[in-house]
This record gives sequence, C-alpha cells and structure tokens, in this order.
Amino acid sequence: MTIRKQPNGKWLCECYPNGRNGKRVRKQFATKGEAIAFESFTMEEVNKKTVVG
Repeated sequence: MTIRKQPNGKWLCECYPNGRNGKRVRKQFATKGEAIAFESFTMEEVNKKTVVG
C-alpha cells in the first residue's frame, strides 16, 4: 500500500487489498487526503467481508 505524488501533481493510491498476489487497485486523486481516505476505505471494505468455506 502506497500513496505517492506524481510528476503531474496528482496523488496516486496503489494498494493490494487481497495481498501481494491479489488484484492491484490504483487510483489518482487531486489531494493527499483523498488518497488516504480511499486507501482506508478500500482496506476496511476488504476486512468487512466474511469468507464462507
């Protein structure tokens, strides 16, 4: 999980909610706060889901 500033001035949030072998989620934001909020929301949503099996 990382949040970094791009050369174009936007912030990139890149995270792997299901571990490093899972699907990558990348999204750009205008502010760092938005990127942090998105990362927190994404990781919370993954933790809320229950595994039945």
